Amino acid sequence: MLQERTGQWPQRWKQEGREEGREEALRSTARKLIQTTDLSDRAIADATGLPLGEVEAMRDEAQH
Repeated sequence: MLQERTGQWPQRWKQEGREEGREEALRSTARKLIQTTDLSDRAIADATGLPLGEVEAMRDEAQH
């Protein structure tokens, strides 16, 4: 049983790494949209799938 669980760890880590990479790519896209467009925070959140509050925080961070 333990061997089965430990055998699944590499696959789980790989999946978690993919998810983290996707999320970081979405954040990067949102930052670029904030810097280069006049899109609203709501439009950026809709386009990227990020929470509105996170996009608003990114904009605040970019302005300081």
